[in-house]
Amino acid sequence: MLVGGNEYDEPRPKVSGRCLYPGGANLRKRTLGRATFLAAALGGFLLLGSTAPVQARDRDDRCARRIHQAEEKLEKEIRRHGEHSRQAEKRRRELENARRGCRGDRDRDRDDRRDRDRR
Repeated sequence: MLVGGNEYDEPRPKVSGRCLYPGGANLRKRTLGRATFLAAALGGFLLLGSTAPVQARDRDDRCARRIHQAEEKLEKEIRRHGEHSRQAEKRRRELENARRGCRGDRDRDRDDRRDRDRR
């Protein structure tokens, strides 16, 4: 009576620390190398994917700072030269351009998100 098999099972050869298959000893190394590479690649993708919200927040902060500076310059020119002076009008145009630029950034972000959703 055979234990753990049937009468058609071949007896297993004794293994003396060497692999029975050619190139099999390197199989574990290759598998470990592939797993390490895939883990590193996945980690890289996750790291790069998480930077987009940070970049958007930085851009919004820069926009707010640019608008605030343009408003301060406008107020300074109004105090110095009057509300309808040439200098104040120039600063108003700069303020409007700063605001328009920030709206353009948000619009581009919205359009990019819409395009990604359609894919």
